[in-house]
Amino acid sequence: KTVGADLTLYHPFGEEKEWSARLTVNLRKLYDNAEGYYDFRSLSGRLTLAYERKPWEASATVGGGDFAHDVRPISFAGPTLRRRSFSTEMTVRRSVNDHWKVFAKWTRERDDSNSRDFEYDAQTYSAGVEWSK
Repeated sequence: KTVGADLTLYHPFGEEKEWSARLTVNLRKLYDNAEGYYDFRSLSGRLTLAYERKPWEASATVGGGDFAHDVRPISFAGPTLRRRSFSTEMTVRRSVNDHWKVFAKWTRERDDSNSRDFEYDAQTYSAGVEWSK
């Protein structure tokens, strides 16, 4: 069972409203219907700045979160598991015509934890074409 709340604030700006900012905050509490091994609390958020002026679209996003487990120890009789996540993403798109777009995207994700099993740092680069009807 998951209990939570989300808050999203959105604000377009610029002379032609070509810019926008979006802030999202999430609060969650997960219960696993067992002995609590997977139960955790989390607070996370994302901030996105976007620009759109035909034929271009661009966005940049930063995010982060804090996840604290209630019961799950990281070692025998040790502290409980805690993770902090960070993410960054940048995307650029250009319309070629009414149906086709080309894009380039960079993403970086990182998790820090008091358990080495849950730490990672990854970057992804992608480019491609999109089609929609």
